[in-house]
Amino acid sequence: MKIYQILDVYSDQNGINIWLYNEKERIHIKKPYQPFFYFRKNESVKRLLQKKFKNIKIVKDIKIDLIDGEIEVYKVITQNPLTYNKIISFIKYSDIFTETDFYNIQLSPETLFMFEKKIYPFCKLEKTEKNGRCSFKKIDDLDLLDYEILPLRIMYIDFELGIGKENLRFLRHIPTLTIRFNEDEKSIVIDNDLEYLQELLIKKDPDIIIANYGDDILIPNLFEKGLKFLNRNNLPVIKKEGKSFVSYGQTVYTADMSLLLGRIHIDSRNSFFYKEVGLDGIIELSRISSLGMQAVARTTIGTPITYMEMKNAYENNFLIPYKKNQPEDFKTLEQLIKIDKGGLTLKPLVGLFENVAEYDFFSMYPSIITNYNLSYETINCKHPECKKTLPYTNYRICTKKIGIVPQTLKWLLERRLKYKQLLKKEKNQIYDNRQKALKWLLVVSFGYLGYKNAVFGRIESHEATTSIGRQLITFVKEILEAKGFRVIHILTDSIWVYKHDYTIDDYKKMEEYLNKRINEKFIPVNPDGIPFKILLEGVYDWIVFLPSKSNSVGVSNRYFGKFSNGEFKFRGIDLRRRDVPEFIKNFQLEVFEHLGKAKNKTEFLKLIKDIDEIFDKHKQKLMEGDFSLKDLIIKKKVSKDSSSYQKRTDLSEVAGTLLKEGFNLNPGESVNIIYILDKYIKAMPLEIYLTNPKPINIEKYLKMLEESKIGLLPKKLFGNVLR
Repeated sequence: MKIYQILDVYSDQNGINIWLYNEKERIHIKKPYQPFFYFRKNESVKRLLQKKFKNIKIVKDIKIDLIDGEIEVYKVITQNPLTYNKIISFIKYSDIFTETDFYNIQLSPETLFMFEKKIYPFCKLEKTEKNGRCSFKKIDDLDLLDYEILPLRIMYIDFELGIGKENLRFLRHIPTLTIRFNEDEKSIVIDNDLEYLQELLIKKDPDIIIANYGDDILIPNLFEKGLKFLNRNNLPVIKKEGKSFVSYGQTVYTADMSLLLGRIHIDSRNSFFYKEVGLDGIIELSRISSLGMQAVARTTIGTPITYMEMKNAYENNFLIPYKKNQPEDFKTLEQLIKIDKGGLTLKPLVGLFENVAEYDFFSMYPSIITNYNLSYETINCKHPECKKTLPYTNYRICTKKIGIVPQTLKWLLERRLKYKQLLKKEKNQIYDNRQKALKWLLVVSFGYLGYKNAVFGRIESHEATTSIGRQLITFVKEILEAKGFRVIHILTDSIWVYKHDYTIDDYKKMEEYLNKRINEKFIPVNPDGIPFKILLEGVYDWIVFLPSKSNSVGVSNRYFGKFSNGEFKFRGIDLRRRDVPEFIKNFQLEVFEHLGKAKNKTEFLKLIKDIDEIFDKHKQKLMEGDFSLKDLIIKKKVSKDSSSYQKRTDLSEVAGTLLKEGFNLNPGESVNIIYILDKYIKAMPLEIYLTNPKPINIEKYLKMLEESKIGLLPKKLFGNVLR
């Protein structure tokens, strides 16, 4: 008996390729496969597809639409993945989809195969042999928390950089490569020796290649130079072009992608999930979503949860809509004003406070969605017997079935809670990375519920969620105020309160009381829901809520404080910002290291008098040139094409300089900025500066340091203490 795990699954013109591995061997299996999809019964669409595509089979079927229930559909069975992909591309990029409803066409052949066979990446399989034939049996359970990952061969590729902050996109030559085969192993320096690299690749045969700048620079460059066996079957590397898009008002750029076959390639620079939760988190998301590791590593946060929902729908025999035709329900102006308000925010009282408790709901919005059965298909459903209305809205909710979104979120919530319980017993980095990965999915689940292009999104569900959320936090506020607490701040699912002489134990008892009252009042529609939980995040020795820079009004997301256990919490200050140079962050870190000695408001005000000395020390370092160049880098993101800037700013000058050097910036890309003294320009890209240095504009950086001090400890609050 041999045990394997699934490493990679992909399709080609003939079928599905599966790569299995264990401690000793790697196995390649090919399976013929005929992918299929559905469309609502329409004779003209049927004739069109039959005329345009040969060797497809179209049969009648009865399937369940999430809104309309059982409907007549045509099932289109294709000859192979290649044909399937051609037909899907034709449907998506022609007007045919306006003539009828298509279903399941979002699924790639390999994803459809895994859904159908109920397997997933890193699924454990047992190999058995009988009469000279071998077969593989699934011996895994997706509900397992402590699942085993068999040892993987991992190759790490990086570069020897001058100051370590250069963007390789804007360098003329690729720096020297460094390679290691586990995290603790000493790096092997390769002076771009292709033959030696080829020998290493063949000898070590890595399962996973983690490469800095792997997607858009390293892998394409190595492949073009003739490096073989990047893929285990030595086929060409799959190249996908990068793109710019707008998400939540921010311009985002995803770099070109270089995907391998039979091996996993992760670009450590081009992967949000790798930076946040590492390989452990990516494997967790890959297993539960049936998305390959390479896809998870490069995708936006909402994609894995969308695939989980589609998988849930598929396993429940529901059709997965391609383009929903469910319009937003009509609302009067009065109804719209009442329900469409978003989360509740109470601007903080500005100032320095002590002994403040922070209570946070555990996954408030996902819990609401789960408990009130909020989903695309459950709001104002077509069942005449479903007459129950949601609290604080006029929307009816389905009581006959549990929606796809609540089913998915309940499983995620319970799974994350179990990981957190395990972590309380034993600190385990793998479990922590897994629960953090799940947390990211839960964070975006609410946003996707109201996103018009989300497969299971519906604005009414989104509105109902925020409406109930406002009532939950208001209810907590009223209880606390009735008990004599002073409410300092409210932000959606968090509340900061104070009561004289209250201890941590007292605040902890109040947590128990709040949970009892909340769950007595807010009764779930979903009988299989989960209890609402509000948790004591901690009690602050001291906390400072900062005013707006333009007036004295409090800002909801600008504060800093020290918990009684010594940990800090920062929001909205320079230390948390990406566009602030390291020397300013170092200044603020030293400030907090000093203020961290304070155990109450009185001690804080005594220690704050020493901040001027810390400031003077960092100011002197700047003036004397006692700094590293990397400490001066400002990282900013361009929002448009390099040639589109009309006003002269530091960003437009840097973009213009790069353009002159032959480097065009994509909207959403980040650039490294150095401020200089020059009569023509005030800023240069770091990568150009390194080859053509100019005098540093120290006055600019001194001004930034001064602004950082004022922003952290404004004169409006501490003017009588600081100069």
